[in-house]
Amino acid sequence: MITEIAYTTYDNEIGLILKEDSTAIDASQITRIILNVAGSDYDSNVNSEYFSWPTSETGEIKLLLGDASIPAEIYKTHLITYDATNTDGIVWGSFWLDAQTLP
Repeated sequence: MITEIAYTTYDNEIGLILKEDSTAIDASQITRIILNVAGSDYDSNVNSEYFSWPTSETGEIKLLLGDASIPAEIYKTHLITYDATNTDGIVWGSFWLDAQTLP
């Protein structure tokens, strides 16, 4: 499982490419993203500033978590996307999120 680092209070981005059968998905079809961090949901419908995804077929989404107020710790996360045909969501697996605060 991979580990991604989120630096609190900074503008760093976490870029993820979502693939199905080794092919990037069409991220423009995504209507909602939820990042579950240790039982807490960060929802693009509530906090759109934490997420970005292009209107292209690159499969790339970006997590912009610098202002998300995630306490410094390492968390197991789950990424879930929604679109018109997947209204119950698709779980894309999990990764470790290392939330860090610089001194």
